[in-house]
Amino acid sequence: NHRNNNNNSNNSQSGDHSGDPIDERKESAPETEAAKVLTLRQRCARKLQLRERLICEEKRSAGRVCELLCEAIEIIAGRGLRTEGHLVLEHLWRPPNPPTPAPNHEALGRLFDAALRGELCPRLTARLFARFSAVPRSLSSEEAAEILEAALDTQERHSFKGLLELLALANSLEGDPVEELLASAEAVDMVATEPTDLLTIGHMCKAVPGVRPYILEKLLATGQHRLARKVEAEGRQ
Repeated sequence: NHRNNNNNSNNSQSGDHSGDPIDERKESAPETEAAKVLTLRQRCARKLQLRERLICEEKRSAGRVCELLCEAIEIIAGRGLRTEGHLVLEHLWRPPNPPTPAPNHEALGRLFDAALRGELCPRLTARLFARFSAVPRSLSSEEAAEILEAALDTQERHSFKGLLELLALANSLEGDPVEELLASAEAVDMVATEPTDLLTIGHMCKAVPGVRPYILEKLLATGQHRLARKVEAEGRQ
């Protein structure tokens, strides 16, 4: 009896664990990974199918794709996702693949106004205009300064830098009001504080060349030496 009890104990310790949830997870892991790969393949296939349908739409009516993409971005932004519209642009093909997508100026104009109101990511809007080789309407210096000042007040660096890019695309960084605002210490700190980029600094220095030394000083003080060298070299050109 004692031996039988020991055997039963050993069997219970080293017996079959086929019903163990851990083992079941291990067995199902390869299937889960395969399912993920399949899902990715399906997504790529759907993306290509959608792109082909968009190309057909553009061939039927120039500017139709721009209108559709703008509508999609508006819907996404309306749900509070100001930056997620970048995913929509992935469906747009690039030249030299025909046809070249034409801009829909009315639809683009709506997104431009939404970005100025803070309802849409301004960098996304600038990217959208660039993809359709379009230029936003110009603003007066007073309007541009008011918009940038509002962004400064919120201390949202991403929005301020994006608005700089968008307003530069609209040729709206000229005139005393906007130049005075960009020359302020607050604007220099907003642009030069890490992380930053050469594109944003370039727009700032082109609008107000006199801020370059102050931006360089800020970059060096925060250890951004490589970027400081590029900004300095750009100033010598």
